[in-house]
Amino acid sequence: MTNFNKTICINNIYLLAKRRKEKIGKIEEVGRVSKGYLSKLMKDEKNTTPSIEFIVLIANYLEIDINTLISCDLSELTPSEIKLLNFLDRLLKKTYEDKIVWNKHSSQEFEEPIDSNTNDRHLHPLSQPITNALSNNKYRGEFKSLFCVNETVEPTEYYYSYDFNETSILFVPVKKASSIEIENNIIFEMYAIKDNKASELYSSALSNPTLNDKLNCLYKAITNSLLHVHLNKDTMDIIDNFMLYTET
Repeated sequence: MTNFNKTICINNIYLLAKRRKEKIGKIEEVGRVSKGYLSKLMKDEKNTTPSIEFIVLIANYLEIDINTLISCDLSELTPSEIKLLNFLDRLLKKTYEDKIVWNKHSSQEFEEPIDSNTNDRHLHPLSQPITNALSNNKYRGEFKSLFCVNETVEPTEYYYSYDFNETSILFVPVKKASSIEIENNIIFEMYAIKDNKASELYSSALSNPTLNDKLNCLYKAITNSLLHVHLNKDTMDIIDNFMLYTET
């Protein structure tokens, strides 16, 4: 769990309750504490902190990630940004728990060719068609950022995806076309792909420090996860059956 900040946590609870038009007494009831508990806790200058049970109950009730509730100052974020933060926290958590397995793709997939006569291939949803006079006018794709529309960027060597419910979440590291590919020059972009259409989720080019920190953490979690072995359910069942069979 992220480092606990009592002041931020309690202020977040008050803020979220206000936005939901919930009375603090109701929040305290959900948290199984007496009325006035939060007010007393805030005034207590000692190192008194709420119990883990209280935080878990309140986070679930307010539909907020626990780490976000106890460590991020939500007063500086819009409701949309809070939703994004929850989304990134959930991706992080499930990636750490090995419950989300990411796919690694070559950025060349954005450049997959289309035969202009037969149209036998479809451009990636994040590609735009270009023609090359040296290749018999056959179309090719070229990555098109939906965030950095006024400057030329290109994907790094790899991008990553996670598929669920006929939707793909794409994590695409990009760099300015003229820049050297070093960590500080990389921009992280996230998209949702559904029905072959790309929708913007978030980009570190938008410069929100809280969200950008989550993107950096997610990138590290994804790349670290791909260094390890992941077993699908069928394989796990086979291993479990074997362990039971050979137990005696």
